Amino acid sequence: MELQVLHKKWQLFPINGDTQQTYMGVCGQEKLFIKRNSSPFFVALVQQQLAPKLLWSKYVAGHLMVAQEWLSGDILTPQQMNCRQVPHILHRLHQSKYLTYLLYTLDAYEMEPIDFLQEYRRQLPPLLRNNAFLRRVFHELENTIPPFSPEQLCACHGDVNHRNWMFASNQAQQVYLVDWDTAFLGDGLCDVAVVLCRYIAPEQWEQWLSRYGIATTSVVLAKIRWYGQIQQLLHIKKRFLLHDKKAFYKEIQYLKKIHYLGGVYARS
Repeated sequence: MELQVLHKKWQLFPINGDTQQTYMGVCGQEKLFIKRNSSPFFVALVQQQLAPKLLWSKYVAGHLMVAQEWLSGDILTPQQMNCRQVPHILHRLHQSKYLTYLLYTLDAYEMEPIDFLQEYRRQLPPLLRNNAFLRRVFHELENTIPPFSPEQLCACHGDVNHRNWMFASNQAQQVYLVDWDTAFLGDGLCDVAVVLCRYIAPEQWEQWLSRYGIATTSVVLAKIRWYGQIQQLLHIKKRFLLHDKKAFYKEIQYLKKIHYLGGVYARS
C-alpha cells in the first residue's frame, strides 16, 4: 500500500494489532508511525506529551491518516514497568480534566465497577461459565463491588500492558504510552491495577503508589485487587474467544496469582 504526502511516496506496512489500522510508513531511510481513523483524542494526547509528536494528517478515501514520529526505541520489558516514568504518566493522564472532558464530548463509554461485571457475563461461553475457579472468582467480585461515584470518572487508557509502553530513542529517553483505541472513562485505579498486579512485586506497591500520588490504604489495595481480577477475567474471555490457548492459560495463571495472594495484597 502506498500513500503520497508532501511530495513523498510512503510505503505502508501493516503493524500487528487488534485494530488492524496501524502502519509503518517508509520512504527511503525515513520511517513514520501512521494510523488510520485516529480519534480527535489523539491530538490532545500529543499536546499533553502522552503520545509521540504529530507530523501530519491527511484524508485518504474518506479515512483520516495521521503520522507520528517513529519511535525506534524499545518496548518496555515487564521488569522496566517499575521505572519512575510509568506512574508519573498514569498520574498525568488520570488527573487531566481536559482529557476527561474531551472523552465526555466524544461520547466515550463509561465503565463503573458493575459495568465490568456485566461485560464479562455478557454472552459468556458455557465452558467459562461452568469453570469452578472462574465462577468462584466472579461471585466473590459480585459480593465485593468497590465504592464508586460518577465524580471519580477520569480518562483511562484501558490496555496498559508493557507492549504499549515505549522508550523514545532520544537523549531524554522519554517514555510514551501508545495505542489509545481502548480509552474510556472510569476509575484510574483500573489502569493502576493492571500495572501493579502484572508487573510489580507486592512489597514495592507502596513505593509505586507514592510515585503515582496516592497513599497505600486498605481501601486502595482492595480496589486494586478487585479491578485486577475483573480485568483478568475479561482477558481470559477474550483469549478464549480468539482460540488463543497459550495466552488463555497464561491469563488464568495471572488471575490465580492475584486471587490466591489476596492476603499479601491486603492490609489490616
